[in-house]
Amino acid sequence: CVVTAEARSLDDAALGRQVMEMLDALTWAATEGEVDLETTVVNEFSGYRLASSDPQVRLATAALTRCGVEARAVSTGGGSDTNAFLTNGLASVNLCNDMVDVHTGDERIAIASVEQTVDLVLALIDTACDFR
Repeated sequence: CVVTAEARSLDDAALGRQVMEMLDALTWAATEGEVDLETTVVNEFSGYRLASSDPQVRLATAALTRCGVEARAVSTGGGSDTNAFLTNGLASVNLCNDMVDVHTGDERIAIASVEQTVDLVLALIDTACDFR
């Protein structure tokens, strides 16, 4: 039997505690079932927090304003390419695009949202050219 599990947190200490609780539960279950247990813990990405003063946040906020959209910072606890980019020293920010039922068989996005995303990308490029 192979069990794959995942734990996420923006707080490294809380993440460590959660992983230990999961390992403890697996160890207990293996002992009760009188089976051998092998575990491997892999850190696939690290959480992050961005400040409103970070250059990439300022750039994204300016581009959104240029598009007539009010920027709103939201903590998700999710994983994205931004986690890997930041880990590797590449300034980035994750922007939402109005998708519905993400990561399900019903995932979808309205054509108007796709068009708005294109406008945002163009505004990001224009804003980056003016940005200091």
